[in-house]
Amino acid sequence: MLDPPTRTTILKLHREGHAQRFIAQILGLARRTIQNVLRSGSEQPQPKPRAQKAEPYRERILDCSSAAGATRCGYTRSCKPREQRSPTRP
Repeated sequence: MLDPPTRTTILKLHREGHAQRFIAQILGLARRTIQNVLRSGSEQPQPKPRAQKAEPYRERILDCSSAAGATRCGYTRSCKPREQRSPTRP
């Protein structure tokens, strides 16, 4: 992800009339990156909305992990307390 000053520079150079290829060369970026910044037209990248897949199960996960005394609880596995491993060295 590009930092805001770089995005600002890209937009400024484009407003001054410089070609995308020239901007890419002087900044050392791919032309596709320049195109994406110009297409967004924003100095700040827009965050992509992400679905919270685990949110419907949040309460169950927290209840399960705290009831079992688990320090870790896998999302796809059932909650189990961590087992102590015995040393394997003779």
